[in-house]
Amino acid sequence: MFRRRFRRGRGRGQGGRLAERLRDYKELGLRDLRPLDRPEGTPDELDLVAGTLGDKRPVVVVASPRDGLDLIGWARLALTLDAGGAREALVAAPAFAQATHRAARAAAARGLRLSLLAAPRLADEAQASFVKEHYPAAGAGADTQSVLARVLRVIDGAAAASSIGALRRAGDGYVLYARGMRALRVEAEGDGISVTFLAPEKRNVHVTDQNFSRWGVELHEAVLALAQDPRLLGRPEEHAELAAERAARAARVSVTARSIPWNAEGSAPCDWAGIDPEGRPVLGVVLASVGLADVPRILAGLERLRAEPQVWTPGAGGPARLVLATEQLDGNARSLLESAGVSVETRAIDTSVDTPAEARPEGERPRRRGRRRRGRRGDEPLAERGDR
Repeated sequence: MFRRRFRRGRGRGQGGRLAERLRDYKELGLRDLRPLDRPEGTPDELDLVAGTLGDKRPVVVVASPRDGLDLIGWARLALTLDAGGAREALVAAPAFAQATHRAARAAAARGLRLSLLAAPRLADEAQASFVKEHYPAAGAGADTQSVLARVLRVIDGAAAASSIGALRRAGDGYVLYARGMRALRVEAEGDGISVTFLAPEKRNVHVTDQNFSRWGVELHEAVLALAQDPRLLGRPEEHAELAAERAARAARVSVTARSIPWNAEGSAPCDWAGIDPEGRPVLGVVLASVGLADVPRILAGLERLRAEPQVWTPGAGGPARLVLATEQLDGNARSLLESAGVSVETRAIDTSVDTPAEARPEGERPRRRGRRRRGRRGDEPLAERGDR
């Protein structure tokens, strides 16, 4: 019923190819590489290996063809997977944004020993062999920013009027979430703005200063139409929104934001953020089950919450809490979250639709929809558990 934020299955990663490219950096002295056992759901694009550095120091390596806040979480996870006693992690990617550097410093302050290695040779080969440079005409930059601001006002206004969702910054662009799913993406392109509809059907429009008068009206109407589109009703994301609302209410949290993107694509956002009665920030996530491979994404969402408190939880202070609405939580995943300094609370998923009391026969209890599964060995069954 609920979205799984990873493609499940035991992947092989890059087969060590990315990590092997790090041998070309002779000053590292990286050797004795061996793959780590990959948890179910680990993205294929990542290499998780262990080895030694030049002074025979044991280390785990997370090699990735892209940057991302989740890489810090993968470093934590890799350390738990290594049986060789490594206490230090090396995270390698083609380049790192300032947000990743801030996340690394924050993790180091909480006891994680790691280094970031900017290694251009890890870039995707197709991207590395084709580099496109765009030089807009003089003055076009200001015009583009003006059109972008107007397009965002139109979309945000329509989303607010229809109560369908929220417009969020994700990477270099913006994403509109409708009923918990990505509905469209907005980003600068050439002399104008590219608006890509992602659901329920894909299409793209290019908005410029010259054609804004036409597309401004059409974009407004298109967003309003999403609120009534039957193809967006009854989807897993809508059920997840209901579960998120109930989890926040049960945790006595005032929700301040929905759909918090943790990556540049805006895919699989964290479900909500809010403030508890003690004034602390809270992040909420709805997942059918939470395993080890889900932890890096959750930590990335928490990092964005910590880095931008005035955006997501204005006025909150103190350490962030995490509320998981899930059917089962892997015990190792809980331990990894807690080792990162996260206060974890769990709520059983509840998407029941109660019949009004006056419409039920006397004494009949409300019917519940949705499944509650027993946890597997090593998991924590969450039915009837609530807070811990």
